[in-house]
Amino acid sequence: GLLQGYCDEVVELDDHLCIAKPATRLSKLMCRQPEENLVGEDFPSLLASEISVQLLEQRVHSSQGGASQAVRTMCLSMLTVTNQVVRMHVMYAPIIGARGSVTGHLLGMTEKAVP
Repeated sequence: GLLQGYCDEVVELDDHLCIAKPATRLSKLMCRQPEENLVGEDFPSLLASEISVQLLEQRVHSSQGGASQAVRTMCLSMLTVTNQVVRMHVMYAPIIGARGSVTGHLLGMTEKAVP
């Protein structure tokens, strides 16, 4: 609810940091085909640098009890590295899956122009 009001896209990740629900706006940002919803895609593999991946994993694994944290990073597009910077707010959310209740993550993403 609140996260969606502040962000261009809210991406839900499972406990393995894979996209759990369709992320059509993120797909568009990355210059993918409109029908690609990115479900099952390894989210860290969409980031443009190893440092961005490490920052994401560090933020996700160090967040405490629903605390939001943010980091600026670049995402890869199908053509080249996009000129958009994405701010990600990480929040924990319970996801009910085949294995029962697992920890998931909500990433609120906002496009920002690179100066």
